[in-house]
Amino acid sequence: MKKLSLVLICLIGFIAFGQQPIPKSIPDTLVVKSFAYANNTGTFIDKNIAWIIALGLGILTVVVNILTSRYLRKSNSDITKMQLQNSKEITLSQLKASIATKNRQDWINEIRKQTSELISHAFRLMMETKNNSVSIDILNDHLQNLIFCQSQIQMHLNSNKKEQDDLIKSIDKLVVFIAYIKEKPKDTFHKEFHELKDQIIDDAQKLFGIHWKKIKSETYNLDNQ
Repeated sequence: MKKLSLVLICLIGFIAFGQQPIPKSIPDTLVVKSFAYANNTGTFIDKNIAWIIALGLGILTVVVNILTSRYLRKSNSDITKMQLQNSKEITLSQLKASIATKNRQDWINEIRKQTSELISHAFRLMMETKNNSVSIDILNDHLQNLIFCQSQIQMHLNSNKKEQDDLIKSIDKLVVFIAYIKEKPKDTFHKEFHELKDQIIDDAQKLFGIHWKKIKSETYNLDNQ
């Protein structure tokens, strides 16, 4: 816009001053005319050319300023809208990442809690099954708690994912072992129980490790947005 204004000003000046004829030759004698006579000759434009140019430049300046102001307002409005849209998208992305991270953390905590309780109930049920003095009601209570924990874990896991299916299968093996523990010889069932327990812990740690990496990645992306 500034370049356009400068070009228009130069053009108007060129046209205005170009109206004066250029003498073909310089006379030998210079004739000085009175100011009063000079002011009474020529057209209206010739007499007031300076004021006309000044008025034209003033009007042109006002027009250029108005156009420039409108252009800047529109440009600033577009920039503001773009900034608001970008800010909205970033905030929404951060919110989604934060919710996903929290949900994943809660999921890990719940699986860890249920797995720990399942192993605890399995151990108590194993020990009390071998104790003939324990009532059948107590054994049934522990067995119900064991099945409840198993069901809770299964509902939190997806058997279509290998690392989760491995944990499901390890837990199933322990539950089956406890269900038939009376048929196990006393000199081997402790060893077999601890092997099954260790396998569950190992599978759970592998599963948690995978999702901890995802949490770290989500947190890193969230901090760098």
